[in-house]
Amino acid sequence: MGLFPSMQRHGKLYFRNVKQNRNYLQERAKGSTLYGFKGGPAGITKGKYVELTSEFIYLYRNQGGFDMICSGRDKIETLEQFKQAEGTLVKLDLDGLVVIGGDDSNTNASLLAENTWMI
Repeated sequence: MGLFPSMQRHGKLYFRNVKQNRNYLQERAKGSTLYGFKGGPAGITKGKYVELTSEFIYLYRNQGGFDMICSGRDKIETLEQFKQAEGTLVKLDLDGLVVIGGDDSNTNASLLAENTWMI
């Protein structure tokens, strides 16, 4: 599963969200991997990611998105960006993508859902 933030979130909320996603994934699909895309949407298009292990997450407790995997305000909107995103998602063999953020995050998630898997 992949995870990306597009806006910085309050430290405790962000940490809890990431930790809860990891715990949920491990409870239901033991041995699964959770990735965080560095810089938010740009991390997906540029293939920049980090595995979010329990140890890695713990180092950033009570800090915001900029500290853990950074966040970004980038938009995924061109055909080239969708192809790049799909390449990253396929390379990592992701079964799901969790998006943390606000309006821009939801827009990117919607556009990815509509365009990425159809290329």
